[in-house]
Amino acid sequence: RLSQRKDLGPEEYLEFVKTWIDLGAEVIGGCCEIGPSHIAAIADYCDREGIVTIKQLVP
Repeated sequence: RLSQRKDLGPEEYLEFVKTWIDLGAEVIGGCCEIGPSHIAAIADYCDREGIVTIKQLVP
């Protein structure tokens, strides 16, 4: 049985995201256990750093 991770909060996940961006990733998001607060941390970082983001949902 899987249990909820306690070691991957928004700030910890953002550190992974920064690495992926530095390595050239152009699409960043989340999956299992990555929630709205994680995505908000990514969006805030991108806004601060002037990284272009898509601000609408794509069906």
